[in-house]
Amino acid sequence: MEINLLDQTALLLSQLLDLRSERHRGISANIANQDTPGYKAVEVDFTQALKNATAADTPGHLAVAVTHTQHIGAGGIVPDLSSGAVVSQIERSNRLDGNSVNAEMEMAKLAENTLMYNVTSQVLGMRLKAIKNTIRGGF
Repeated sequence: MEINLLDQTALLLSQLLDLRSERHRGISANIANQDTPGYKAVEVDFTQALKNATAADTPGHLAVAVTHTQHIGAGGIVPDLSSGAVVSQIERSNRLDGNSVNAEMEMAKLAENTLMYNVTSQVLGMRLKAIKNTIRGGF
């Protein structure tokens, strides 16, 4: 019998961190290849990954059951965000060498993603601390 001490929120936050890490790798690759002729920038679509993970035909989907107009339920299932990561190539290019990396945009994306990763990790840390305090009896 498997005992899972993490609640659904902690598991979802953990998957969000994994997705943020994947996005960071993509942005870093774009920055590293900003001078490579013909390189097409990649983008991990965070929004699409969440939509894919919560789609009704996806295993482990979020089945939202509304039994009252003021109720929103998640059906007790944590979506698997890692399997829904969407990586696409950005084809737009104004450069003669065919490279589609815009260094300024990539640096802004990197800063935003870093901030969101840090916030998510802090929230997860607080959640784990709450679980630890509950196990210790509130101390």
